[in-house]
Amino acid sequence: MITYEAASTNKVTERMINPYAFVVYDENIYCVAYCEHKLDMQTFKIIRIHQVEAMENTYDIPEDFDIREQFPQLGFIREPLEVELVIETPFSNQVKESIYSENQVIEELPNNAIRFKATLNGSHSIKRWILGMGPKATVFGPDDLRKEIESEVEQMLQQYKS
Repeated sequence: MITYEAASTNKVTERMINPYAFVVYDENIYCVAYCEHKLDMQTFKIIRIHQVEAMENTYDIPEDFDIREQFPQLGFIREPLEVELVIETPFSNQVKESIYSENQVIEELPNNAIRFKATLNGSHSIKRWILGMGPKATVFGPDDLRKEIESEVEQMLQQYKS
């Protein structure tokens, strides 16, 4: 049983849910669960859950449940993108202490910089993450991502020049 605050209305409701998975997206954690109130799968942002009460009820997650097939429309799972970045301090330290992907590889470079390679999902959140590191991150792959970042930076520069 949870009490949950809706993002659109700020209304707090009580919901009985059966959690199926937890997903990290855009630096937030979400619970994907079957909601007894809606009689459907729903996504709950953890930060909006005010209270949790463990119930004695049990449930089974269907064997064919695959979040990659069931929830692409939520933005959590998108076409995977193989990225390669060089990241300098102070961000290199934060990245070394975090897990962004099961297959991430971090190579130490001079001056505490790192080469970061990983398969990530959600191009919008990837771009926002990279742009948030400013000049301390350089995209080496894929080329399309590098061009999109270059375009964003050029647009930002034009805004400040005019």
